[in-house]
Amino acid sequence: MAAFAIIVLIVAHRLLRFDLLSDTVLALRPQGILLTLLALAVPLAMFRKQLSIRFSTVLAVQWLLFVWALITRIVSDGPDELIPFLTGDYAKDLTFASLIGVLATNTQRLRTLTVTIVAALLFVAAVSSQQRLGPRECHYFRNAWQLNYEQTSDKRPCQATSECYTVPPHEQHLRDYGWACERTGPLGLATVVDRIHYTGNLIDPNSLALALVMAAALLLGLATWPNRPGWKWLWLVGLPLLAISVLLAASRAAQAAIGLVMLCFFYFRVGILGAGLAAVLVSPMMLISTRNEAEAAYSTITRIMTYLNGFRAFLSDPFFGVGFANYERISFLNAHNSFLQALVETGVVGGTLYLTGIYVALKLLVQVMRWPDDGLDEDEQRSLLELQHIARMLLAMLLGVLLCVLFLSLAFDFSWLLPLGLVIGFEHHVRQQLPGFQLRIGLVELLALPLLTMMLLGVFILATAR
Repeated sequence: MAAFAIIVLIVAHRLLRFDLLSDTVLALRPQGILLTLLALAVPLAMFRKQLSIRFSTVLAVQWLLFVWALITRIVSDGPDELIPFLTGDYAKDLTFASLIGVLATNTQRLRTLTVTIVAALLFVAAVSSQQRLGPRECHYFRNAWQLNYEQTSDKRPCQATSECYTVPPHEQHLRDYGWACERTGPLGLATVVDRIHYTGNLIDPNSLALALVMAAALLLGLATWPNRPGWKWLWLVGLPLLAISVLLAASRAAQAAIGLVMLCFFYFRVGILGAGLAAVLVSPMMLISTRNEAEAAYSTITRIMTYLNGFRAFLSDPFFGVGFANYERISFLNAHNSFLQALVETGVVGGTLYLTGIYVALKLLVQVMRWPDDGLDEDEQRSLLELQHIARMLLAMLLGVLLCVLFLSLAFDFSWLLPLGLVIGFEHHVRQQLPGFQLRIGLVELLALPLLTMMLLGVFILATAR
């Protein structure tokens, strides 16, 4: 189907963003072309009955959260915010995740999308990791005096940032900009406080590390795919590159997350002994740190301070919150925690919906993994085996991503919604393959989730206070 092929190209484009790295590619306007083709292909597919909209519990919860986020935005900033909200990044990213969900509805399409994501992120890892091998040069920040990932090299060699502030006569107009001495890599990219990063959605080293964790889970899933012996070499080549890149991105949460992903796969393949072996193998990675100690300490302190600001803001308006995307109005930087971000910006209702979205996604995957094969013929058992493998792969991916978003403000971001899009597509596929399958949230679960929301808030307050 043409619409699915275009979705695959858009996913690759959103991850690679060659248009932000090359003026030549930018002049071709790839994003505009792809979105125009998608706008034409989706209605055509629906007209030909190649595409049908089916109910998805995971997707329904995400759209409920979207509606509530809109309400909080209007309550906090007035009705004039309706159009900007509906045309903003959150609306676009959720719509895109929804399209992934309604188009990637069989094994072949899910596998194709998985291969695309892994291939794109292996390229990103290969390019980004080379930044640490490049020469040190002076970089100035384009849009502000402080570090903001949009630095430009003036090609002057340096060993320390202090050398960069003595600008030559022909650069006097840059004298008052922020400067840093960083390593320059390919495609004009450079490190940020010696941490590698990319561009687009992966411009933050932490967001890059999260994407690499997702890629590691999907790569291991491809390498262990049933009846696909030709893919078993993938982990030998790709996993070391992804792991090294996560280390160079210096995201402490992502280092633990990639260890969690490996632990999941060892457990799925070997059992509890495999999980123990994985824990021994990955423990050195969680202990290794390439991060500047002073910068890491500063990051920890500022996170605690912004958490406290968030707690105070939530207590002042626990129902509606401070309004969608308004966290930085009550703190000097973002929440650095997706749960806290959802709770403070959209209140207890939004925080509960955010947790509900996580819960139903996890419940779906676990339910498929435990689906009985009694009474199935050989072909049906083979199909169920493949479904359960995909469920294990997506569960490892989701757990790794969740560990990362616990320390990042990505509750409404593409980096979080892309993995959810894969889970939504899988839910549609499961409903087709397992006619008796039902994913429901019971009354007890509905009552327990708000309580869990408040309990988690209490845990965060106690942990931060200590």
